[in-house]
Amino acid sequence: MARKGINEVYPHLYQRGKILTWLRTDKVELIEGLNIGVIVNMWPKVDAELSEMPLDWYLQLSTPRSENMTKPHILMAADAVATYMKASPRNVLVLCEAGKTRSSFFCALVLRRMGLTVDETFATLRERIPAMELKGFMIDYLRGPE
Repeated sequence: MARKGINEVYPHLYQRGKILTWLRTDKVELIEGLNIGVIVNMWPKVDAELSEMPLDWYLQLSTPRSENMTKPHILMAADAVATYMKASPRNVLVLCEAGKTRSSFFCALVLRRMGLTVDETFATLRERIPAMELKGFMIDYLRGPE
């Protein structure tokens, strides 16, 4: 499903590029309309308006370089998001600048923690995030032991 450029990746998990430039009213409409409880932002720019939104968490994981996406704090955040998704009726929105690489990879990390196999993860991402552009090291990481 695509709605305002939002990709529904998995139950309770949405993805897209940045929303920093959106009007505040559009952000509130998105959060309330999709019952978003957590936003994970991997774009280096902080969206101050999100700190005032009706969220349970706003994770600012500043990762200007995609090579940093396998660092321990990113993996811990993926663990936390998967735990949240299993326990909360609210949804998660994962953002990065273009909505192609970092946010797609983070979604892959979460899907693996939700119990999907590597093949199921790749199939889901290909179907649900048409603009996905994972880098070779990301694919290798997902295929390797966790």
